[in-house]
Amino acid sequence: MRNPVFDIMKFVAIIAMIVGHCVHDWRLFLVYPWHMPLFFIVSGYFFKPLNIGTIIKQNFQRLIIPYFISSILVICGSYILNDNNAYTDISTISLTLLLGGGNLDFSPYYGIGWFFIALFFSHIIYGIIHKYSKSVTSVTMWSIIVSCMGYIIGTKYGRYIPFQLSQACISIIFLHIGYLSSKHLSIPIKSHQWVWWSI
Repeated sequence: MRNPVFDIMKFVAIIAMIVGHCVHDWRLFLVYPWHMPLFFIVSGYFFKPLNIGTIIKQNFQRLIIPYFISSILVICGSYILNDNNAYTDISTISLTLLLGGGNLDFSPYYGIGWFFIALFFSHIIYGIIHKYSKSVTSVTMWSIIVSCMGYIIGTKYGRYIPFQLSQACISIIFLHIGYLSSKHLSIPIKSHQWVWWSI
């Protein structure tokens, strides 16, 4: 049975994401520190340490296909709305899509669907950490190391790193928090059904 708690968590994160893209002042700091991490934490809660091939296959269907569909729709919409941006040539668009949102300063499509790509690679990286770690302590240690490395490298060279790999590495710690929560925190369905009536 589907647990509504997680749907509500994702709903709150989506609203925060919309607000974050609509405001450009101090209010950004009210949502930016937690809204995207919340998505990764929820995803980590449902993470299963399967073999890497299975992780790639499952997440390709769930994340990469929607990434390309959403990116193509946004690009088509740009043309339909006559967005005469100087950088909307087919080569720039193709390169941006190929690089997963690209981190390209000259591209008007930077960031389109970056979350899909980052989540895809974060699941693969986290799966590799699980495969070669023999204990929860080891997984925790490597999750912290990879996240810190992602932050340090991303801060200095993020614009040159394709496939949102720096963001994927940074998010590992949030996946791990979600994964640990699934092992040590029980969220029953029945006790939370009242939430639906309060919305």
